[in-house]
Amino acid sequence: MAGKFDFLIDEEYERSIAREYNLLDGDERELNIAGAYTPVRGIYSLGWQGWRNQPNADFVESLIDWHNGFLRDHLSDPFYPEFSPLIYKGEIELADLKHYHKRLMASTSEVFMFEGLAHTRAHMIGAKEVRDLIARHMFEETGHNEMFADFMVGAYRMDRVKEVYPLTDPSNFDRPLFDWYKSVIARNAKGHFVEIAAASMLMERWIPKAYKKISDGLRKHYLIPNECLTFMDIHTYIDIYHERFGAYILAKYANTKELQESAAQALKSSVLGLYNNTKFAYESLPVHKK
Repeated sequence: MAGKFDFLIDEEYERSIAREYNLLDGDERELNIAGAYTPVRGIYSLGWQGWRNQPNADFVESLIDWHNGFLRDHLSDPFYPEFSPLIYKGEIELADLKHYHKRLMASTSEVFMFEGLAHTRAHMIGAKEVRDLIARHMFEETGHNEMFADFMVGAYRMDRVKEVYPLTDPSNFDRPLFDWYKSVIARNAKGHFVEIAAASMLMERWIPKAYKKISDGLRKHYLIPNECLTFMDIHTYIDIYHERFGAYILAKYANTKELQESAAQALKSSVLGLYNNTKFAYESLPVHKK
């Protein structure tokens, strides 16, 4: 299945990325760059599939099958995911790309704040490894907003303080993005941590290959220098691990019909929300209003 369409991660892709970035390959619990053991042994190793040994692995398979079908159904959309086909082929003008990225800047800032609530809930019920996986996820997301600001400044010559930072203020979001943002916060404010695992971790599984296309396209067609592309380069691999966090939590802890239903709804609503926001951004480009 991995070769059937672009956004499935396989071990061949993992190995190519590991060689490119000199990533660690091993299942030992040595100290990592964060100064702590990884929460689950081996979860960062090449080709790790440990979630398949958990009791609800079949449920996770069903979520992955649904998501794969969604990705496959939208392969012909030039804007999805995240404008990667257009960027990879150089088929969007830089001015229109700037218009889109100004909107995307908003989503790099606040969207992970609600995970703190899930972190606390996991701690209170004694789910230590879930607590630590959520903390690890938040750690690895922290600072991405500033990386994207580097890109905006370098690629579009925007002023970081006067032009870029205001884009992350929710009061400046357009209506579709603001409504989606509110729905995510509302859903996760009282939800179980399996919803976080589905909507904020497993859902990220499309990102690495899409961002490899984005990174390659920005270099080739728009001549964006390497120092401005840290955000894109990081995302060619970091979400390989985040998908695993989500798969592991769901396969081990989504152990009732109710939890599985809420996790499935969280994943689908997150995927559909992202798709609709990207579609809206594409249809709002100045080129479509001429």
